Amino acid sequence: MTTCLSSPSVWRGMFGHANNPPWSFVVLACAGGSAHVAGITVPQLSGPPAPVLPTLSSGRLEAGDKETEQQRSGMRTSSKLQMRSLHLIGARDLGRADSETIASFFEPDSATKHLLECAHELPAPLRRSKALSDALETFLSSGSQRADSSAPEVATAAVAATS
Repeated sequence: MTTCLSSPSVWRGMFGHANNPPWSFVVLACAGGSAHVAGITVPQLSGPPAPVLPTLSSGRLEAGDKETEQQRSGMRTSSKLQMRSLHLIGARDLGRADSETIASFFEPDSATKHLLECAHELPAPLRRSKALSDALETFLSSGSQRADSSAPEVATAAVAATS
């Protein structure tokens, strides 16, 4: 669900004017459902339904193709979600491959994976894990450094634990 809500096509389709969700990063713990996310399309206020996952646009027009706004402006779309993301993945999780697939939907430069010594759960002792605390601190501070170097923004997060 968090992956879907982090997609620009969802926000364009729902609101018509917003290209991004109102948060600047996501934390996904033991995420799953990659097969469902990959096949979802979202009705748009104008035009045909758009896939939740961005598609790669070559920017070239074939004979008879209609020019899109992105092609007119010379922009290329990415095949990955541009949202900063932290993926908490259980080392013994039977759904680990699905969590890895969800992580692959995000731009590699902005997706951080952290392997947890657990299965498909976030056990209470994790709150004392120095490795997890360090991973969270590194992830959160890297976002504040980016915000400091550009326009100021309020960082909010969407957090999901999928079971």
